[in-house]
Amino acid sequence: MLPKIWDVETGKCLITLTEHENKIRAIAFSRDGQLLVRSSEDGIVKIWDIQLIKYLQTKCLQTITGHTGGVWALAISHSQQLLFTGSQDQTIKIWDRETGKCQQTLKEHHGTITSLAITQDDQTLISGSFDGTMRLW
Repeated sequence: MLPKIWDVETGKCLITLTEHENKIRAIAFSRDGQLLVRSSEDGIVKIWDIQLIKYLQTKCLQTITGHTGGVWALAISHSQQLLFTGSQDQTIKIWDRETGKCQQTLKEHHGTITSLAITQDDQTLISGSFDGTMRLW
C-alpha cells in the first residue's frame, strides 16, 4: 500500500508517493508544510518536497539510511535544520536535514522508539518507547 496525499475538501487523491517497498511507519510535515518526511520498516527515511503538489508533482529530495531496524518515529525541528528518527534498533538519531549526515545517536531506551516530539524552542526532544518510558533529551 502506497501513501497518498488527499484533498480534504474534495476527497480526491492528489498524488500517490512511490519509492518505498516496505510498510510506512511514520510521517511528519515540516512546520511550513513544504516538506514531508516518511519512514518505513526497512529503516529508510525519505524527505519529499511537496510544495509542487499543486502541479500534481512531488520530488524526493533525500534518502537517509543508518538505522539497523525499522524507523517508527519522526520529528522535524521547528528551525527545519534537524531531523529526529526513532527506530526498532532502540536508538534515536539526530540528522542534519540539509546534508543527511547523522550528528548524534541517543541510546537510552530498551525497546522500539514509538514517538518523538520537539519543543517549540527546539531545545528539548521527548521520546516514547515500547519499554514503557518517556525520556527528555
